[in-house]
Amino acid sequence: MFSTTMAAMTMMGLVASGAFLPGPTWVPDYGTALRQAAEQGKPVAVFIADGNDGFAHVLKGGSLPADATKLLKDKYVSVFVDTTTAEGKATAKAFELQQGLVISNCGGVKQVLRHDGSVTPESLKTYLSRFAETTTVTTTESNVPAATVAPASYGSPIVNPFYCPSCQQGGRR
Repeated sequence: MFSTTMAAMTMMGLVASGAFLPGPTWVPDYGTALRQAAEQGKPVAVFIADGNDGFAHVLKGGSLPADATKLLKDKYVSVFVDTTTAEGKATAKAFELQQGLVISNCGGVKQVLRHDGSVTPESLKTYLSRFAETTTVTTTESNVPAATVAPASYGSPIVNPFYCPSCQQGGRR
């Protein structure tokens, strides 16, 4: 009886902590992600790193917090770019990042955040909360010196050709 109760309490604790919360749905292709972002009126979160477990490399010193996971699932189209593949290398080169995070506005039209290197789970949560509803972009926030960051009007290095009705930006369908 005691062991059953302890097992149940442990499971409840794991569920409450988000340990069993399913992760975001990863879109493996950036073009597909842009199409989905335009159709759904959501921003795009692009995680760039190497290897199958590369997402863990983007997060510094921890795992994905449950609330960040929920934000990614509910508010973003999430892309993981694996730089060990030819397609991943090409996409990373277009973003001019070997490892990092790029968040684009609604529909993936312009970059709102460019984070070079790994990001802490707390910073990730802050970024995701802050940029979940961003539609108007005048500058791109970055953790690198301003001289090396393209202006927001430059947008994503890979332009979204799809029109986003909710933010009224993008190209033609």
